[in-house]
Amino acid sequence: MMMVVTKKILLCWSLPIYHPYRTPNALVDEFDLFDNDVGHIVGEVAATHPNGGTGWSGDLMPFPWWIGTVGEAVSLIGYERNADRIPATFYAPVLRNMNRWQWAVTIVQFAADPRLTTRSTSWYVWELFAAHPMTHTLPAEGEFDPLYYVSGTNEDKSSYIWKGAVYNTTNHENVSVSISFEGVEAGRKAALTVLTNPGGDPFAYNDPHTGVNIVSKDTVFLSAGDGGAFEFQLPELSVAVLDTDYESACKKKK
Repeated sequence: MMMVVTKKILLCWSLPIYHPYRTPNALVDEFDLFDNDVGHIVGEVAATHPNGGTGWSGDLMPFPWWIGTVGEAVSLIGYERNADRIPATFYAPVLRNMNRWQWAVTIVQFAADPRLTTRSTSWYVWELFAAHPMTHTLPAEGEFDPLYYVSGTNEDKSSYIWKGAVYNTTNHENVSVSISFEGVEAGRKAALTVLTNPGGDPFAYNDPHTGVNIVSKDTVFLSAGDGGAFEFQLPELSVAVLDTDYESACKKKK
């Protein structure tokens, strides 16, 4: 299983375990599921069936696909918003042998031929979110839908972090984002990393047989404007992280 631990605590396996295998829309609908619920461990989570399909009466999707991945991102953000009650989240299953399998939707595919080793679209979201852990979440003001987000700090790095995902905007329009953290003044720098699918097909996936990677990962550096606000736009079906740990991002990009 691929795991994201959202708090530095000893896991208590007496907590209820939740296994959401869902459509992308259902994952988004559950964004606020744990806002007023008891603690859980999200033991397995993945988008498995397309919106409007036959669900468990039919087959799983052949691979993780882009709109499913963004739906997963929305759920992950919802879990991190409730990190005091969701100590850990797992993607499962993780590995799929392309010669023989029982479950098609996995985060990594492989075979004896190393050329078939493939990071799925979902891999890139989990990798991005895990690279920017929050030690504490912060209260935030603003509406959700089509932009879903969580804000927090990493006290080990004295940084502020914002994670967001855009799902189903009106007429596929970009979403304008303005983020202000208390104590951040004009001129403070931050790195913004955005995951998109430039081809625009919500059903696009990373195919082990062709080696195609449909995920674009772009990092830009921003300066806070008046009032300490970071301002940018995000396209439909995108995932993003803003982190004021600017120096670390610069080193990674070099």
